[in-house]
Amino acid sequence: GDVVKISTTTASGSAAILTIDNCFDDTTYNYYKVFFKGLALASGTSDETRFRLLDSSGSVLTASEWRGAVSAFDVDGSGNSGFRQPGTTIWDLNYLRIHSHDEFDTVDYNTTNVGQSGEMTIFNPENTSYKTIVQWYMNAYNSDASTDACYLQGMGFYDVAGDNRGISFYTNGGDNFYSTFTVTVYGFKA
Repeated sequence: GDVVKISTTTASGSAAILTIDNCFDDTTYNYYKVFFKGLALASGTSDETRFRLLDSSGSVLTASEWRGAVSAFDVDGSGNSGFRQPGTTIWDLNYLRIHSHDEFDTVDYNTTNVGQSGEMTIFNPENTSYKTIVQWYMNAYNSDASTDACYLQGMGFYDVAGDNRGISFYTNGGDNFYSTFTVTVYGFKA
């Protein structure tokens, strides 16, 4: 089927939350791809990027209904590598944690590096009979002396089916995103 670009949003210099509203239409699209690049902080000490859905009225869903799994792999310039599961689980949380230092080890979450890039696939966001499922992967490298390269993948679902119309990204400490953080949503027709 056809692929349609629905929306592109870039963080402003004072954006602690990046929201894309009214991006879902399950009568037109079978599933959605969300591409993001330049995910970094302008300042602050937050160490997680979190994801939430917007309900049919545009309000952020804050119930503790997210469940999922994450794995990560990294390698540094000295040839040290590791595969790990994160130290924090994703079960009955009020957000979906898509990045943290637990996964990316020594990759700094700030503007001294290139920021993370990745892709999400979202299924059933408006279907009131099925739960919304999100799959994602992302990568990053650290441009300091350790030169880490990292890859993360995960999946999660919101444990209550509902009519959701948008998405939101934010950090656990409320710090602002750097202006390189750009999110683009595509709809895939059946």
